[in-house]
Amino acid sequence: MRGALKLLIDRNHLKRSLQSANAGLWLDKYIGDQARRETRPKSGDDQDEDESRRELVKQVSEIRVADEYKLHYQRWRASLEAIGAECREATEQGRLSVGLGGEGVLETSITLHRTYGVPFIPGSALKGLAAGFAHKHLSEEWKQNRRFHRYAFGNTDSAGYVTFFDALLNPEAGGGLVTDVLTVHHKEYYEERSGAAPADWDSPTPVPFLSAIGSYLIALSAPPNCDEWLTCVWLILEAALRHSGVGAKTSSGYGRLKLEMPPPAPGQGIADDLIKQIQAIPTNQVAGMVPQRAQELNKLQLDPALKRRIAEIILAKVRQAGREKAVAEKPWFKELLEHLKK
Repeated sequence: MRGALKLLIDRNHLKRSLQSANAGLWLDKYIGDQARRETRPKSGDDQDEDESRRELVKQVSEIRVADEYKLHYQRWRASLEAIGAECREATEQGRLSVGLGGEGVLETSITLHRTYGVPFIPGSALKGLAAGFAHKHLSEEWKQNRRFHRYAFGNTDSAGYVTFFDALLNPEAGGGLVTDVLTVHHKEYYEERSGAAPADWDSPTPVPFLSAIGSYLIALSAPPNCDEWLTCVWLILEAALRHSGVGAKTSSGYGRLKLEMPPPAPGQGIADDLIKQIQAIPTNQVAGMVPQRAQELNKLQLDPALKRRIAEIILAKVRQAGREKAVAEKPWFKELLEHLKK
């Protein structure tokens, strides 16, 4: 008797400590339901269990982000910047539900940080989203196992150039776990308890679950001299997060995030115009027109990365026309090659 009373006292103490609890641990152990089952007779009715689930979801949504996590987030960001990863904020535009179908004490689940119990987006989910978006919406070279797709995302034989890190919740921007509900309108039909077809008089069954809001730190990295691949993947990921969404229930509008994109580099507009002019040069006019465009490039005051990109396009044009040997000793071509080294 004393042991049972002590157990109840301990659990009541845990309830009072809810604001500093680990949401993942609280959710996984289903404390509220266990306490009630030990102090009440079994009724055989699902109503008590449904109420327990609603209460548990409400309890977990009220757990605040621990101060220790804020320090962890600062260390995480500093470590990413120390290894040269690019970090950008992505803000949820509605609700986020990652790991909804995972194992848990509820019919639904959510991906939480194992140590701190806060929602996060696994790097594997972001990589899968970007790779799938590229395969579905971009050119043939971005199809799975084709050249661009393989270089950026890798395959079972080799790793891609771009590394995706877990996206952690930014504690300074607020957000976290919130209560949510999905409603099953024809429960018996879906569970195949009877051969009856779904009907308007079926009783809807609300299922409580947890979703997340807030801003998340997304980080990508790539080896030296792979800046173009990193830029491409950022653009793909931005479009995928905006149009497709990450996680579950994306068809209902969940998982949409607005990714913070850096301002255009100085001279970006001039570079884009020059690139269009170069790409429009017919192969039979390369000999007369490419030297002029290359000289224009050499005179422009642009970011080295932009100059390198334009130089690569000019070099591709020269090779396409079979004139690389013919211009190898030209001053403009030698200067062009210098841009590729920067």
